[in-house]
Amino acid sequence: MKTALHFAVLILSILISSCGSTKKPASEEVADGAHNSKNSLDWQGTYAGVLPCADCEGILTVITISNDRHYLMQTRYNGKSRQVFDTKGNLTWDSRGGIITLGETKYKVGENKFIQLDRSGNLITGELADKYVLSKSAPGLDNKPWRMFEAANRTIATDSINPPAWFRLDTTDKRVYGNTGCNSYNGDYVLEDGNRIKFSNIISTLMACPEMQNEAFLMRALYTTDNYFISNDTLILNKAKMAPLARFKVDYFAE
Repeated sequence: MKTALHFAVLILSILISSCGSTKKPASEEVADGAHNSKNSLDWQGTYAGVLPCADCEGILTVITISNDRHYLMQTRYNGKSRQVFDTKGNLTWDSRGGIITLGETKYKVGENKFIQLDRSGNLITGELADKYVLSKSAPGLDNKPWRMFEAANRTIATDSINPPAWFRLDTTDKRVYGNTGCNSYNGDYVLEDGNRIKFSNIISTLMACPEMQNEAFLMRALYTTDNYFISNDTLILNKAKMAPLARFKVDYFAE
């Protein structure tokens, strides 16, 4: 009788031990869950914003995350220099799948946004708290700077003599604004079905620059175009079915 009892206890102990050995650590259970940022959000893509800066007008920050978790972080200290600093690497997630680390900086991952955290990994508080947010770039034409890189079948140079020529559509007030590489300008635009677009009432400053050809190309494209085509981060402005008037790429550092 005792032998049978001892045997039953032994079997029960083995079963309990076996079940315990296959159980995942708590951190792994959280990380593999279906409702954290890592597993439930589409976090790959490009995020941009201007973060607070103690001794400049703001730090323009653009982070691009690829599907293989590789990242490119680009920063520029507005008001101090137009130099852009690049940092590359692989992101890491915390055990709960809600925070990523890029180099030495941590971000809380939310729906279409990264929120920069302090050095201890906590949310930044105070009156500037909502300034530490990078927003994800959405597909489409609106609310991003488009830099002209080709016009009249020729490549457009961007250098110290030829600053970027670009435009941005502001969906808040339905205005277009930008720079020709010489003069600032703004005007109205209308988007219609079938990728149709119309610019009007464009006014600009009247500075004279050593090189005005890019301005002529950009203004002709804006005044003439009646439709557009977007593929990935490239935009083409067209007139009917004629050859493209100009080609543009998303470039947050053109502004």
